[in-house]
Amino acid sequence: VNIGVGRTAVQIDTGLNTTYALLDNGTVIGWGEGFSGSLGQGSTSNIGTGVNDMSTLIPMDLGSGRTAKFIAAGRFHLAIIRDDDSLVTIGYSSQGQLGHNDSVSNYGSIAGQMGDNLVPVDHGLTGTLTKVYCGNYFTAILTDNGSSRIFGSNSKGQLGLDLAQTKFGDGTGTI
Repeated sequence: VNIGVGRTAVQIDTGLNTTYALLDNGTVIGWGEGFSGSLGQGSTSNIGTGVNDMSTLIPMDLGSGRTAKFIAAGRFHLAIIRDDDSLVTIGYSSQGQLGHNDSVSNYGSIAGQMGDNLVPVDHGLTGTLTKVYCGNYFTAILTDNGSSRIFGSNSKGQLGLDLAQTKFGDGTGTI
């Protein structure tokens, strides 16, 4: 995979029909299916199916002066811990897996949703975010003091909540 001249990948993660790389300079690139903006390019276009797609990969705009420290891919979404320890999420949001506590169906699919317009997740945890993990319609975060939070679909009990509510983070149940 052509990830750029002189660049190396320090982390790779995959979602459903997508692959993401965190590069040594803190940029993030993605390729595969662009469903709901999950590739962070302000569109829903696929990347990697056309001639020269891979040689012209464009890093995601994470905001002015922002870089990434850690990435995690879910089914149709991506979570990024930025260098300022904020968590930003893009892609499909049907089950609250992006943690935005709203009814917007996706982030990153249209112009103007990336860069300085990325809204950090208000997760309410103390400590510094160290890890993020994504699954099928849910996201889990962990801090350096052991605090954690999971949000998104709870349809199979995957959030570990002893509740009948089926999702959190979509505005119906705040995270």
